[in-house]
Amino acid sequence: MKESLDRLGTLLDDGCDDEARYQELLASAPWMLGNSYSLLARHQKMDDSNIPDFTALRAYDECHDVVELKQPFLKLFRADGSFSATFSDAWNQAERYLDFCQRQRTYLLEQKKLRFENPRCILLIGQNLTAEQSDAIRAKESLNRLITVMSYDQLLRNARHVFDLVYAAEDRSYPGNKIQGEQNGAGNGAARRA
Repeated sequence: MKESLDRLGTLLDDGCDDEARYQELLASAPWMLGNSYSLLARHQKMDDSNIPDFTALRAYDECHDVVELKQPFLKLFRADGSFSATFSDAWNQAERYLDFCQRQRTYLLEQKKLRFENPRCILLIGQNLTAEQSDAIRAKESLNRLITVMSYDQLLRNARHVFDLVYAAEDRSYPGNKIQGEQNGAGNGAARRA
């Protein structure tokens, strides 16, 4: 996990604008998006015009969501504070994917083995948003609550948080496991490995 977290930080620090490098990283570390996803499948074709960057398997119900990546250093706002064409195009693409997933739910399940029940889309785009820009994006999200916009610095913060939780959990063992390990003469180390 630490290696993936460091790699994301390095890509951002180096100003990497190669979307494929971020896709490769996320494919190997779906936990960076939070604890909801157990698997990210890259470029799973839904039809000829709907090929999202990822279909994400939700761990809690084994249904799918969509994750669409854009470059981290894209300009999301114009000088007057309105959304740029780049952001609007990315948003429209996310809406198109969700619309297709909802309208073609039966086809996607039967033909593609993709189960879309109440699908959501994470749109990963941009970096270092101002408070005003973040507010504008949240207002936009309120019009379509199925789309969540996440900037790359938010992804990095989220990944650090998940890593910190896992790291802290490794310092503790479940009290029942500790007692059971001691009763078996195995001690705390064996209980932790179990």
